[in-house]
Amino acid sequence: GYGTQGASLARRLRDDGHNLVYFCNYGLRGGVIQWEGITCLPTAQDDGYTDPIIHGHIRSVQPDLLITLFDAWPLRGKPFPLPGGNRVIPWAAWVPVDHSPLSPANREVLAGVTYPVSMSRHGQEEMDGAGIKNTYIPHGIEKAFHWTASGRKEFRRLLEVPDDAFLFGTVGLHYGYPNRKGTDRLFEALTKVPDAFLYIHGLPEPLRDGMNMEEIVDFYGVKDRVRFADPYNYTMGYSQGGMNALYSALDCYVQPTMGEGFGLPVIEAQACGCPVIVTDCTSMPELVAPGAGILVPGENFLVPDLAHRTIINAGKLAEAMTDMMEWQKGTPNKVAVLRQTVARWANAWDWDKIYKEEWQPFLAEIAKDVARSPKEEWRRGGGLVFERNGRIRKQDSTLKSPAVRKELALLKTLD
Repeated sequence: GYGTQGASLARRLRDDGHNLVYFCNYGLRGGVIQWEGITCLPTAQDDGYTDPIIHGHIRSVQPDLLITLFDAWPLRGKPFPLPGGNRVIPWAAWVPVDHSPLSPANREVLAGVTYPVSMSRHGQEEMDGAGIKNTYIPHGIEKAFHWTASGRKEFRRLLEVPDDAFLFGTVGLHYGYPNRKGTDRLFEALTKVPDAFLYIHGLPEPLRDGMNMEEIVDFYGVKDRVRFADPYNYTMGYSQGGMNALYSALDCYVQPTMGEGFGLPVIEAQACGCPVIVTDCTSMPELVAPGAGILVPGENFLVPDLAHRTIINAGKLAEAMTDMMEWQKGTPNKVAVLRQTVARWANAWDWDKIYKEEWQPFLAEIAKDVARSPKEEWRRGGGLVFERNGRIRKQDSTLKSPAVRKELALLKTLD
């Protein structure tokens, strides 16, 4: 999800004339690559949040603004925002808030962020309640998401699900215990909806101390009605056409989550004409098309972050799934209207609209702040060595001495 959002924002920043460099804090090792004309810098450690290589990236790139898109809480007690020499970089942190109230770790980190950005109304309210001034900019979807009748038929054929069977589905990484995405509760609910099938867009193997999904399926006796993603295609990534076929194949998308920062698949599914059932918590209510989806209650519980998450009621979830299935089967002539309704609702999260109405004004205000800030020379410290075109220069001084100015001038000749 964050990868797609980062890509959508990066393309628009590039097309808007911004000089952009992308730090891939997960998924890129071993060197720099070019992606659609954008320089992508690698990580050096598994912990992409606090990888110290970003110190070097910032000193090398010398940005006017750092935009991050990941959780804030792992940065508690870490050297963030990161300095470039003696200069502190303005930092816009686009962060998820998937709990309530805002956790102490999030409050502590966000208090040091120059421009906190909330990605949901829920996140905005929680930051406001904690006294953290923030700007609301939601996630978005590209216009390429849409219903496809041929894709529906093909994807069901690959899953070996009959054309007339009712198919539920869910998307997301399934790790930890309790399972944050609520997949185990979804399996339990499926036992009470005997005529339905379920597609899990994920792999069954446990992640981060999670439970094996296939073992849970066996435990609940629903193995014959559950399908998992193809391992190879899932690892390599589905094309846009593949995702359209996936969502179109579903009769209802289910997000039985314990909490979401945004919940992108809920909007993606609706953009493809698929109604949704979600947990009534965090950002979920604001994403569901009015009168066309179902909110399922749950119970709050305290997590070690000193905040509440929500465990969905499996019995109520089963009732919602049954209601959705019986309504669609009982009024087949209205299903097409339902699909059109949820697809129109999803248009509110169109990326072009969000960039024009939210990101451009936000960045314009930051540009004014940068223009008003005192101009400083970059002074690299820490004995960093830079190689460019076979020539090597060491920047190890943080003083504005004539020697430093000479060294910086020499460095510019290497560009």
